[in-house]
Amino acid sequence: MFFFGIVFRLALRFVGIIFWPVILSFRRKSYSEHDTEGVSQSNVVLMSQVNCLLFDCGQHIVVLDAQMTALKEKFRRLESS
Repeated sequence: MFFFGIVFRLALRFVGIIFWPVILSFRRKSYSEHDTEGVSQSNVVLMSQVNCLLFDCGQHIVVLDAQMTALKEKFRRLESS
């Protein structure tokens, strides 16, 4: 479970950091050809909100991993005593 959390967290960060700016750059180019600046700005805001949401999900996974690790330690101590 811990390994899955690490892989999932890294995948979210990879998507948030690498792919969203690439998608935004392609969208900006396609919208700038049609001269619709307002649509482009709303997509930038939407994509930044999605990026923040992905980052928040990654942060929650970090917290859950830490809590699971703490619980595993408590169970190990209980079993050993």
